[in-house]
Amino acid sequence: MRKQIFLLVLLLANALWLFGLNEERLLEEGKQYYGLDNYRDAIYCLSAGIESNIKPVSEYYYWLGKSYLAMQKYDEALNYFEAFLDMNFEPGFEDAEDIVYVLKNEKNLPEYLQMLHIQRTLPGYINGKYADYAPYVIDDGKTMYFASTRKTVGANKENIWKAEKISGIWGKPKLVKEISSDNNEALGSISVDGKTAYLFGNYSEYSKTGDLYTSNFDGRKWQEPELIPGINTTSPEFQPFVFEDRIMIFSAIKEDGFGGSDLYVTEKLGQSWTKPVNLGEMINTDKDEQTAFIDYDGRTLYFASKGHKGIGGFDIFKTMRTGSNWTEWVEPVNLGVRVNSVKDDRYYFHRKDSNEAYLSSNRARGFGSEDIILFNISRIKTPEIKLDKNTISGVVSDEEGNPVSAEIIWSYFLDGIEMSETAISNDKGQYSIKLGLSESYNFSITKEGFFLKIGQLEVTDNFFEYDIVLTALEPEKSYVIENIYFEFDKAKLLPSSFAELDNLALTLLENDKLKVEINGFTDNVGSEKYNQKLSFRRANSVVKYLVEKGVINDNITPFGYGENNPVDTNKTHEGRARNRRVEMKIIKDDEDKDENLIEKAESELQTEMPEVLVKYLSSGIKEIFENNNDNEEMHGEIQINMVIEDSGIITAVKIKVLEGEFTDKFINESSDYLLNWKIKAKTSADYVFTLKF
Repeated sequence: MRKQIFLLVLLLANALWLFGLNEERLLEEGKQYYGLDNYRDAIYCLSAGIESNIKPVSEYYYWLGKSYLAMQKYDEALNYFEAFLDMNFEPGFEDAEDIVYVLKNEKNLPEYLQMLHIQRTLPGYINGKYADYAPYVIDDGKTMYFASTRKTVGANKENIWKAEKISGIWGKPKLVKEISSDNNEALGSISVDGKTAYLFGNYSEYSKTGDLYTSNFDGRKWQEPELIPGINTTSPEFQPFVFEDRIMIFSAIKEDGFGGSDLYVTEKLGQSWTKPVNLGEMINTDKDEQTAFIDYDGRTLYFASKGHKGIGGFDIFKTMRTGSNWTEWVEPVNLGVRVNSVKDDRYYFHRKDSNEAYLSSNRARGFGSEDIILFNISRIKTPEIKLDKNTISGVVSDEEGNPVSAEIIWSYFLDGIEMSETAISNDKGQYSIKLGLSESYNFSITKEGFFLKIGQLEVTDNFFEYDIVLTALEPEKSYVIENIYFEFDKAKLLPSSFAELDNLALTLLENDKLKVEINGFTDNVGSEKYNQKLSFRRANSVVKYLVEKGVINDNITPFGYGENNPVDTNKTHEGRARNRRVEMKIIKDDEDKDENLIEKAESELQTEMPEVLVKYLSSGIKEIFENNNDNEEMHGEIQINMVIEDSGIITAVKIKVLEGEFTDKFINESSDYLLNWKIKAKTSADYVFTLKF
């Protein structure tokens, strides 16, 4: 009997030991899923651990609270954090109290004081797989500078990039070479007149830990950065934000600080900056404070902190200056869960005279290790102020009537403020949005797999229905690009074509895996050979324009079909106008098709090096010569030097006059004609040939 009891006790002990292992495994797996930003599986494991426990383990409740918080399920998060705090408190989890404080503060705000923030991560060609952060948008809202660790030449250092808006949407960014280097640098702010940039960097050989610089813009490019005197020390100084050219707040790590990085202020008196002063203990803590932004009232300060009560790593806080002194502030307020996340949120920036605010975050579901996020901040309403609204609703679908889920960006002006609002259509294509009163609204939709949709809506009722139809991008299908115009009998694009081409560029940027042909067609006026050449040159002009806007060169190929494949009669003026067109054809993405496309391109361009290529290019250049000289006879000789890269792209052209006289217009147009041609070339090389007239 004793033996049986002993065996039973032993089995029970083993079962409890195995059960304890299972509990520990579920907790560790839940924490691992959380660390991988897989919050759904984290919740599954942690919930299973609680259900299987005879005695609750408080750490399960803590991590469940964190997981629900990351999922933006705030009621559930608050319940689990409060349950965690009701149990025996465990060291190392002090942030639970801060999170409960922020959640309760947000939850208890009256509805009329809650600001609605709708987030939009900027496109993948802005936010890459690396870190993209520190956005600064100049006042007109059409140019944005930011820092990025995306690869350039050499190591992945932080460099300064610039993006410009195309049709109201951010285009593909370009490296600002003159203020980027092999070290790390970022742009903090720009002067009111746009001619001085305040930078962080290591431009000087004496800069080892990072210093503050200025660079002046000469109307064409930024000049060599210069150290700001009187501010920099042997300690790191970074993230300079300058308000109205006279107040600078920056981050620094100094011995006289409160701990970590602190915020300091300096004022410009005459041509000099005063000795920097710590903003004080109301702002700075024993942890890091960074990324200051002074709003346009000159009194409101936004900054990122790890030391104040927050819900993640860095959170963004708001405070107000209480007097004339830049060290006197009210207690900072966490901007709450509509702005901050469980990760690091920094670099708050509000664009002037708009409801657009930006920040940088490494939160889940982004493109890279840090992304730039756009917020559309609604106007605050109070019991005394009722904001009238127009309600617009409808259905988003494709041309076959199938529903499409998409973001619809609405923009309009309200009391002189540029407003931007976002509506999202559901899986049935339905959307509804309330917008401030305006007579007209602009809207845009960028959706992978579809053409960009841009339009303007005139609203005649407070409840207005408007359906939106998107055009799908289908393989092997051709689309006429409307409103493309060239100079008479030439390949030079007219400015009236740019708007349509900008929209096409945005479509191809959003669908950067798409491979397309740009096909040119003419009417039957003139010789067949001449028309074929003209159609190709026009198609090539379109390709060059799109490549300049950031479209990947290898994804787009020009072809000329001349007077072949007419879509209308050539016997009438209207018919010939329709036949003179440019089309885009989407290529099926497979290797065989790519090989056929390459063979077709080589055949079309007659690019066997070098004799046939010289002959083909020469005919186009001589045609430019004739157009520039009104068919007058002229004798002379030019030498043409070309650089062809591995990709087969002509990247540089230099024309030298050997004999005779040639106009600058002819030289420039000939250079433009040759640049960005794609020809057959196995390796990069330089080519030289001469032409006689």
